[in-house]
Amino acid sequence: MACLLLVGSMEAATAAADALKDANVAPSHRNTAAYQRPCCRSGALAVSARGALLVVTLMVLGVKSVTAMDHMGGAFPGPDDDSPRAAEFIRAIHENARATLDVSTRGILSTRDGDAHAQEFVGIDVHKVVSDRGRDWATLRLQVYGDRLDGSGEHRWRHEFRFFDLNLTRFGRNGVNLRLGHFELPYGLEELLDTNGTLRDFIHVRNLGVKADWGASLNGVFPRLEYEIAVTQGSGNDFSTHDDRFIAVGRVGTPRDDAIVLGLSGFHGRVEARDSPPTQSSGRGRIVSRNRAGIDAQLYRGLAGLLADVSFGDDDGFPVLNGLVELDWRSRSERFFGYLQTRYFTRRASSGWSADVQNIVGAQYVADAHWSVAAELAQDLMTAGDAARTGTVRVQARYRL
Repeated sequence: MACLLLVGSMEAATAAADALKDANVAPSHRNTAAYQRPCCRSGALAVSARGALLVVTLMVLGVKSVTAMDHMGGAFPGPDDDSPRAAEFIRAIHENARATLDVSTRGILSTRDGDAHAQEFVGIDVHKVVSDRGRDWATLRLQVYGDRLDGSGEHRWRHEFRFFDLNLTRFGRNGVNLRLGHFELPYGLEELLDTNGTLRDFIHVRNLGVKADWGASLNGVFPRLEYEIAVTQGSGNDFSTHDDRFIAVGRVGTPRDDAIVLGLSGFHGRVEARDSPPTQSSGRGRIVSRNRAGIDAQLYRGLAGLLADVSFGDDDGFPVLNGLVELDWRSRSERFFGYLQTRYFTRRASSGWSADVQNIVGAQYVADAHWSVAAELAQDLMTAGDAARTGTVRVQARYRL
């Protein structure tokens, strides 16, 4: 709970400071796009939305605490109370809860021009299952991280929410849960196989434009089927209401623990085109109307796996076909994991079809419960337009406590 209060306070202070700064800096010293944006309004909305989720989260944990206190038949135990009542109260707060410190560093090298960068990540991962009388009724996830990229001209730390969501599972037996907050979009392989904090990745970001977003979803699991349908803002990590961005997305598939897993996904929304320069009026890239339909598949035999994720649709009416194929293998001890990927992105514009194709080979070794190391080589096979083909080597060391 202290972690949540700290995060909420940091969020409020950051947004308030940004709003105050924008209100006090003379227009001649402002970025034009930032000056034209309703910064103070969006900052207040960001605080309100995140604060609302924080309040709901604390209420959930508070209800759990009060319930535990009622069961003990007394007031909250004092700091020096070592009675069984105090022990039971503390157990009720901490049971089914996990907090992990996550620190990693990466080295990135371009094989074409020798350009090198370093990237650091520091974050906290909190997971709490809220139960009452032996029945789970909510799951809280909080992953907040800071990262910094050295060698690129910018050395500032920036923060991001990978997850900040509350999944209300009280009626899960009926196949309906309600998720609120910041969560990954339920589309394709990424929704099933969490690659956050690792070098391994799929096509989520480039295909959809957004990996995780603020919103709400209905989700559930049936004996031979699982699903999630979400409506989100379309703004990604930032909470923003300046424009008409939005996302409606969903996936339905067979159980993720089967040896053969199949899924169908759909996506419709207005999102920022990541490859377009910021506009003068908004400071963001061009907003595109994006539609996708996709199929994902996983086939496991012994220690090997074959994965595929294919999407087709359009961006502002121009046809798009994107996909990924992966062959992977893990050791019996599960300490070593290796993979081979081919990713392709094709799009037809007024000048004809263009394609980007890339091969990736990667490996990860888990030394113990805390340490892991990984390496990956990505090589362009085909690039759109006049872009030069290049390769990238990335290595990572990661520690989780």
